[in-house]
Amino acid sequence: MTDKNALIEANEAFYTAFAESNTDLMEELWSGQAEITCIHPGWPPLDGMEEVMGSWHCILSAPSPLIGISDAKAYQYENVGYVVCQEHLEPGVLIATNIFFLENGNWKLVHHQAGISPSNISPSNTEGSRTLQ
Repeated sequence: MTDKNALIEANEAFYTAFAESNTDLMEELWSGQAEITCIHPGWPPLDGMEEVMGSWHCILSAPSPLIGISDAKAYQYENVGYVVCQEHLEPGVLIATNIFFLENGNWKLVHHQAGISPSNISPSNTEGSRTLQ
């Protein structure tokens, strides 16, 4: 198996834990050695195991969301890899980046960030916006 395939599998395991509200699996997927961070849509940045896992316990204790992923693409450089994908949640689609660190031969999450997909932004929401250069 290539490292990119292993990254895709690690990413799929993350979404399986999410979809099944499996807090034990969710904790197992995150790095126990590296510093970890997480940014959920509408949340402040979370730093460290206690904050990150606390957020997942809160999210996963709610009724299981129907979540699917598509367009997962893996990138890797030595012992760091990341996957960019679309998260399909009601009522829309988010774009997510999941960063992994190769730890004892296994890809472990060190960062998850999801945000609104450009396809969810209506033209009225972009009026007056500008690009910083």
